[in-house]
Amino acid sequence: MPLFSFPLHAQLMSLLLTAIPLLIFFAIVGGALRRRLNPNLLPPVPLFPGALFPNLFDWIYSSFFVLVTVLSTLAAVASPPATHMSASVLLVNLGLQVAVYLPFVIRFALLPAPVQSSLGVGRTLLYLLIALLVIFVSSSLMEFLGLYRLLMELTGCPELQDIVVMFSNGDWAQRGTIALAAVVVAPICEEIVYRGFIYNILKRYSRRWVAIILSALLFSVIHGSMAQAVPLTIFGIVQCILYDKARSLRLPILLHAIYNTVSLILILLLPH
Repeated sequence: MPLFSFPLHAQLMSLLLTAIPLLIFFAIVGGALRRRLNPNLLPPVPLFPGALFPNLFDWIYSSFFVLVTVLSTLAAVASPPATHMSASVLLVNLGLQVAVYLPFVIRFALLPAPVQSSLGVGRTLLYLLIALLVIFVSSSLMEFLGLYRLLMELTGCPELQDIVVMFSNGDWAQRGTIALAAVVVAPICEEIVYRGFIYNILKRYSRRWVAIILSALLFSVIHGSMAQAVPLTIFGIVQCILYDKARSLRLPILLHAIYNTVSLILILLLPH
């Protein structure tokens, strides 16, 4: 089926899903060439002292993961919305996702620990509060200004992601499975992949702000929601900054879990 026969939001998401991995590829290749010509131009960021990072596995599996995830997201964007799945099907899908993420988790666990920054409890809580305020205020501001509605009218994108509709309308078994994925699996696996691997790889071959923006954009479009593209990009940017501040994924994982928990509670409490 020709691409132009799909709704505008599906066309735009397909374009973004194609363009952003290409931008990441060119950023890495360009950075590697510049470093070869001038080794002092872009010094690597040693988040993993003593580790040969990235090694061959990191390159191959990261490329495989991005390719598979982009293709599956493209297929989901081009398909009719899936607004109902049984709890057993959701569990199978969750198991498949964990299987894809698992090599990253194992590899990350085997890397030498990065040098930790000395964040006390007070500063950790302050960073979490500021990060949550930035994320929720920016989303609320978009809602207040009518930008979500304008985006939906211009592109025809659905207001809510399929998984949000399933959680809102599902039974408690379905909601429990989705909550497990959103509050436990996604924070751990997604932070390891998008901040621990993709952001770190980009940061070794491009400037920090380029790495932050490109990794955040990839994290955003992989979710396949045109309506949530901007808030998810802001979320990805905040997570990269937190990661650099803490020099550990614990803080981004915690924020991710809190954000998803609050979002699920709001879905149950607020009418749609």
